[in-house]
Amino acid sequence: MSAQPDWAKNGAAAAPAPAAAAPAAGGPPKKQGVKDWSADKVIAVMRMINFFNGVFMIAGAILQIVTGVVSLDFQVLLLSVYITMFGLMLMCAECHINFFDKRIRKMCGFLYGYLGRTCFILFAASINFAMDTWLGYIIGIGTIINAAFNFWVIMFHPGFKAAGISASDDPYSTYTGGDDEMKAYLRNHPQLAQKALKAGVSVAQQNPAVAAQVATAAVSASANASRKPSSSAPSDNPFDAPG
Repeated sequence: MSAQPDWAKNGAAAAPAPAAAAPAAGGPPKKQGVKDWSADKVIAVMRMINFFNGVFMIAGAILQIVTGVVSLDFQVLLLSVYITMFGLMLMCAECHINFFDKRIRKMCGFLYGYLGRTCFILFAASINFAMDTWLGYIIGIGTIINAAFNFWVIMFHPGFKAAGISASDDPYSTYTGGDDEMKAYLRNHPQLAQKALKAGVSVAQQNPAVAAQVATAAVSASANASRKPSSSAPSDNPFDAPG
């Protein structure tokens, strides 16, 4: 019979512990920062921030008048109207609904360039400061931060440079239309569409005159939308390079 190994004998030291597993190559996964985001992700984040920036501008302009934070005079009323209009423009542009998009593009072509939109957001911030109230300053500072974030993304974000996006490009060219997103949502939630349809029919039955006016307006809007503008019309975007 063969002799026992030294570690098996009474009083001998215990068997040596197995060596610890070597750490995985590269160490723990690195957390992704804003610089690591893809161009699509950072554009989606900018879209969301810009939309809510418009919401806060509108809410702030209304609240400052309703709550009596400012004394109501012609100047304050005019500033409130401007802030509300700018907030609505930013919201509608970010929603990218075709009905509004065509009109905003025609009247405010400067919004349809990354740099033009950033300048617009910065200008909107200055109007909030003109209200000269604590709420106006808060919204104005938040809007300036948003403009600075837009500018940083345009000029320095690696994903933007990798995707070949320039400051004069149309920020809405890659957006999914708001009306298309609503259609997709209703397709995925048919019960909600059925409820909305039933509610619309009920309102039309109770208000036949209003229903007739809505139908007439819809037919008129459809006829106007079918008229295609001339393809030779110049671009309203001042940041577009001349052809």
